Amino acid sequence: MTSSFEERLEPGDIRARRSYAARVAPVLGVTRLRQWPDRADEVFETQGPATIAFDPPVIHFGKNIGDAPPRNLVLEFVPGNIP
Repeated sequence: MTSSFEERLEPGDIRARRSYAARVAPVLGVTRLRQWPDRADEVFETQGPATIAFDPPVIHFGKNIGDAPPRNLVLEFVPGNIP
C-alpha cells in the first residue's frame, strides 16, 4: 500500500514531531533542512533538484534552514494488508 503527496515547508518553519514509513521522494527544489530524529544525532541535509531521496522509516521533527521551501513529491510505502 502506498500514499503520495507534495511536501512543502516554508523557510524558517518547523515541522512538528512526526513519523513516516519508508519512502521515495523526487526532489523538485533546492533547500537545506535540519532534522532531529528520535534517539539519534541531529541531521543537516541539503536537497537539490533532479535528485531522488530514499528515506527509511523515522520519527523526527525538522526545520527548514534554507532560503526556499523543499518541494518533494513523496511516495510513501505504508504498511498494511496486501490484497
